[in-house]
Amino acid sequence: MKVRLKYLSYPRVQLVIVFAFLISMLLFSAIVLFFLTSAMSKLVDLGKVANLPQNHIYYQFLQMQTKSILLGLVYAFFVMSLFGTIFFIWFSHSLVGPIVALIEHLKKCRDQFRSGEPIKPIKFRKSDHFQDLAKLINENLSLATINNPRFLTQAKSDDP
Repeated sequence: MKVRLKYLSYPRVQLVIVFAFLISMLLFSAIVLFFLTSAMSKLVDLGKVANLPQNHIYYQFLQMQTKSILLGLVYAFFVMSLFGTIFFIWFSHSLVGPIVALIEHLKKCRDQFRSGEPIKPIKFRKSDHFQDLAKLINENLSLATINNPRFLTQAKSDDP
């Protein structure tokens, strides 16, 4: 089995996907933090209503719980961000792979048209999404060259 080390095949798109994920994680964490502080504030207010002294164990318990939950939230944010980033880079690789292959294939087709060589079919990796796109492109390129013999001469005369 071949191990792939370069998963950023189209960084412009893939990094935007990762950035959007990280922003959503940050927003989610901010919302959780807001509700946590709001809930803890209400619990402190309950202690004040009960006329508990400032050094009462209840307040120490709330402070301990708040710190524990905040620490867990920070750890969860970083762990999820790390794993989410890895996952979205891996997943987006299979999404942008066909686009990169299509761009390269169309460049080769242009050169093959100009030189009069037969057009080779496009192939995507088995792990890529949009497998039906390759079949459709190959069918259309085949029809374009069969049904329109001037297609090759027009392509030869076009400038890049």
